[in-house]
Amino acid sequence: MSNFTKANIECLANMPMLVDAMSDTIEKLQEVLMTYYPKIEEELSDFFNNNKRLRYGITRERENGCIYAFSDDYKKHHLPKPERIMKITSRIEFAKTTKNSTNNEFAVQYGYWNEDNENEIYFLISGKSPVVKKLGESFGKTTNENMLIDDDKVDIQLPITADFSEEQIEKTFEEFRDNILRPFLELLKGKTL
Repeated sequence: MSNFTKANIECLANMPMLVDAMSDTIEKLQEVLMTYYPKIEEELSDFFNNNKRLRYGITRERENGCIYAFSDDYKKHHLPKPERIMKITSRIEFAKTTKNSTNNEFAVQYGYWNEDNENEIYFLISGKSPVVKKLGESFGKTTNENMLIDDDKVDIQLPITADFSEEQIEKTFEEFRDNILRPFLELLKGKTL
């Protein structure tokens, strides 16, 4: 009695094509997503350079286009059992710096996420701070269906559909920049929204 289903056998027979298609697709998506890293980094750097009294700066903790296939643990070099997950992650962390420590740490993160029923491009800002919570509260009930808000993160998602395009990624990035990132930075300066 075989443990393989018909779908398992078809998948194995077509594995070279599937792996090739997945590799090519993930590589192209990674190339597109990595173009947003310098845009976000420049936005943050310009803001912090123009607001030195806030004493915030970008930290060394960064990721740009890291691919996680069948696991979200970057330390795993082998998989005893593959998980049903695929993601591409970019992350820029920043924090308020004092003489001997950093605090009020935040992160801008974006990328591609596929797990369970989720298949999306996302942009988010996170941090355990009243500033993130206040940003979320500023949206009230006017949020769109692709925006998620909780006490320590605000993010916008672009579900992958049959009409997916680079233009949709750009529009989602602009919505994130204009409606989440920039208002967040204004809150850091102490301005109300």
